Amino acid sequence: MDKFLQYDELRPDFVVRKALAGSQYTIEIHQAILSWDPESSLTKPTFEGNNLHIKTREKVAICGSVGSGKSALLYTILGEIPKISDVS
Repeated sequence: MDKFLQYDELRPDFVVRKALAGSQYTIEIHQAILSWDPESSLTKPTFEGNNLHIKTREKVAICGSVGSGKSALLYTILGEIPKISDVS
């Protein structure tokens, strides 16, 4: 997974990568605001204000109805959705 997340096509300003030394989490999202169209002020954010903490070796299931944001969450983790700003 680390090798995949570090491919060159991911823009470095979309995802902050930190060393895992001493951290109990492999993936953390802290109230980020992301949008597929970051230039438009009229667009509702694709992903907004959620927190996610996934521990190392933890298995996680993503469930929900159609259009509830499952794919957006996965794209957020991969750094594919541009970051507009941080809430905090």
